[in-house]
Amino acid sequence: MRNFKNFVKAIFNRYGLDVSRYQPGRLGISPYADMKHFLHVDAPIVIDAGANQGQMALRLKQEFPKCMIHSFEPSPTTFEMLKQNVSCHPSIYVWNAGLGASSGKQMFLENTHSDMSSFLTPSASTWGKVHKHTEVDVRTLDEFCAEQGIDRIDILKSDTQGYDLEVLKGANKMMYEGRVNLVYVEVTFYEMYKGAPTFGDLCRYLDPLSFRLVALYPIIYKDKMAGWTDALFAYIPKS
Repeated sequence: MRNFKNFVKAIFNRYGLDVSRYQPGRLGISPYADMKHFLHVDAPIVIDAGANQGQMALRLKQEFPKCMIHSFEPSPTTFEMLKQNVSCHPSIYVWNAGLGASSGKQMFLENTHSDMSSFLTPSASTWGKVHKHTEVDVRTLDEFCAEQGIDRIDILKSDTQGYDLEVLKGANKMMYEGRVNLVYVEVTFYEMYKGAPTFGDLCRYLDPLSFRLVALYPIIYKDKMAGWTDALFAYIPKS
């Protein structure tokens, strides 16, 4: 039996894949399984910052069928695709605005690859190119939640191409009061956008607010170095 297992593992290794025994309850394998480990609500409230065309919102609907999602996408063109893609889910609310540290108008740099669009200037290492500058609305989560009567956020997902720290700053009040349970955020390990925060910057901001790192998920490599990944943080009140 051991020889057979080694034979199967060798075949997978040949194609760049690794095989390990499934361990129920083990953290750090699936972000969705880890979210379920920390959440104890049947219908989580989700903020989807940087919704793009709704990819993450639809995946979260699969994992949490009863969840309520507020998806924010600043690009007017991409927003129309988002609205169409999630139209069959009445509990996914879409907002044509960005999230940031302060409310107002801001210039959004729209990329030929919509998932690379950002409020920040791309570096030479970013693919695609900026083809349009669009002035868009920006909200803070603290203000938005107060207006909408949202008293808690179970999952705060942010994938805003280097603007994630600004999104978190806009939720400072709710986070300080312990009304955000999980933060799921994209992190980069090189300067993809000019002035973007580092992974260390995010950790230093979240730590005083009692957020602990749960896991980093599979890292995407660029030029044989760590490029980017997703990170999950959980609110764990300090004793």
